[in-house]
Amino acid sequence: MAPATALVRRLEWYGLWSFTSRQPLVVQIVAMLALADFVQVLVHRAFHVSSRLWPFHAVHHSTRQMDWLAGSRLHLVDALATRALILVPIALLGFSRDALLVWVTIVSIHALLNHANVDLPGTARVGTSAGTPSLDVDASNATDHD
Repeated sequence: MAPATALVRRLEWYGLWSFTSRQPLVVQIVAMLALADFVQVLVHRAFHVSSRLWPFHAVHHSTRQMDWLAGSRLHLVDALATRALILVPIALLGFSRDALLVWVTIVSIHALLNHANVDLPGTARVGTSAGTPSLDVDASNATDHD
């Protein structure tokens, strides 16, 4: 990310970069969460609907038992494409380092819990909180990826 940061600092992208980093930390974190989720949904959907991309994403769905490690089961192409398409806009918009660290922490914990099927007292199953169906199914038998 250092080369991208150096480039954006040089360009200052018409002041947007410095404008973004000057926003309150909470505003930056909420904006990053919204941006990253929006991009993640688009990329994830593309991997599901494209017959050329599906084989790379199918690795993620090949686990027989959903657990906390299932979210990390990814093909390199899937992981690189998704992370790059999320991180490039974040870098170009110039979010602060502190906001980035908080965002990474939040999404890391969420990814672990989202695939763990954890029941938290007084809440819905964590696997359903992100708008996904309960993940305690045998995903390896899925034949329809649309």
